[in-house]
Amino acid sequence: MNKKNPIRLSTKAMTALRNVYDPSFKIRTKKLEDIQEYSFSILLYWNQIESLIKLLKYYKKIDEEYPDKLNFINRSWGILKNLHQANSNNYIIIFADGKKTSESLWGTRDRIAHASHIVTKEEYNQFKESAIWVFSQLFTNMAETFDLAHNQYLTHKKSKVLASKKINKPMGSV
Repeated sequence: MNKKNPIRLSTKAMTALRNVYDPSFKIRTKKLEDIQEYSFSILLYWNQIESLIKLLKYYKKIDEEYPDKLNFINRSWGILKNLHQANSNNYIIIFADGKKTSESLWGTRDRIAHASHIVTKEEYNQFKESAIWVFSQLFTNMAETFDLAHNQYLTHKKSKVLASKKINKPMGSV
C-alpha cells in the first residue's frame, strides 16, 4: 500500500457495487412494466442478480480478477447451495441447475439478448417473483450501504495483498 501503487477494487467491481445499491432500479423496472416492456424489465432484474453474484465471487477470490463469466454457477459454491436449500423452486427458475436452460431466467436472458425473445406477462411475473427473492437472499451477504460495502471489499483486498506479500517475501529480508 505504498503511494505509487494504491490498492483499489477493479473497475468492474466498482460498477457492480454501484449497480446493486442503485435505488433507481425499481423506478426503471416499474416504468418498463407500465409500458409492457417485460423483456427489458426482466433484463434489469437479471443484471442485478448477475452483478451481485459476480461481486460475491470476487470477494471470495478478491486477489484474482473480477469474474467476467458465470462459469461458477452451481450448487457446489456455498452461497448458491444455501440458496437452493432455502428455496429450490426459485433457484431453478433463475439458474436452472447451473446450466442455461431456455426455461430459466439465465437462459431467457440469452434468448432476449441474442434472439429478440419477447417475454409474456405470465413469464415475467414468474421470473420477477423469483428474481426478487433470489436477489434479496443473495444481498444478505452484503453490507447495508454502498459505502460500507466499498470499505469492506477494499479492506478485504488490502488484507489479502498484505498476506500475499508476507508469504512471497524472501527469507532473511526485512
